[in-house]
Amino acid sequence: MEQQGYIEVKIDGLVGDKPLKPIDIDITEIKEIISDVETFLHPTRREKAERPHISYQLEEGCARNLFYLPISGFLLFNGLSGEINNRGNIDFLDSKRAEIIDKFQRKEKEKNLEISFYSSLDTKPILKINQETEFFKIAATHIETEFVLYGKVNEEGGK
Repeated sequence: MEQQGYIEVKIDGLVGDKPLKPIDIDITEIKEIISDVETFLHPTRREKAERPHISYQLEEGCARNLFYLPISGFLLFNGLSGEINNRGNIDFLDSKRAEIIDKFQRKEKEKNLEISFYSSLDTKPILKINQETEFFKIAATHIETEFVLYGKVNEEGGK
């Protein structure tokens, strides 16, 4: 059997004046978290079709979403999350992975949450998304276009 590790998406926040608990999270939000983690690990249809088994567990302590997966997926997640944290941006990510991080950031802003990413490798978070973090994907600075001019050419030339 292949070695396994786990990644954790921990969501902290308040519901009213009480700390967030797993019972406070709707099943559509749980489904969305599961889908987002799967897309982050395996962004293309082909990769999703060929992905290894990933199991899921929701635990007490805010909302701890644990994903147990083979060591290859675990290392990929650690590497990408660590690099996001080190660079402070998501420029190097492909568009689907960047969308997932952006989605987590929007959710954090809307609901005033703190989303932390952990792994079985360390007890400290690999990546935190909170009020202070802003990971952007900077758009390309050039635009490629074609245009057609209609009319009469009066002069032509150059130096």
